Amino acid sequence: MPKLIRGFQQRYPKIRFELVQGNHTFISNRMENGECDLLISSAKLESDAYEWIPMRTVPLYMWLFLLLIVLRSGRISA
Repeated sequence: MPKLIRGFQQRYPKIRFELVQGNHTFISNRMENGECDLLISSAKLESDAYEWIPMRTVPLYMWLFLLLIVLRSGRISA
């Protein structure tokens, strides 16, 4: 993200850019209140008033730590 922001600021030096981060509710409230012009999120707002442009599709991975316990009966449970 920093490289993208630097490139934008170099190309458009007269445009004010402020990066605000937060959870989806916080950011979407700022968008709904007109406090920002661009929102980058992994979830869409529940509104048809905005245009959504997919930027990138990436795989989603979940890492789980699983503790297996072998019972005296020889069975395995998680």
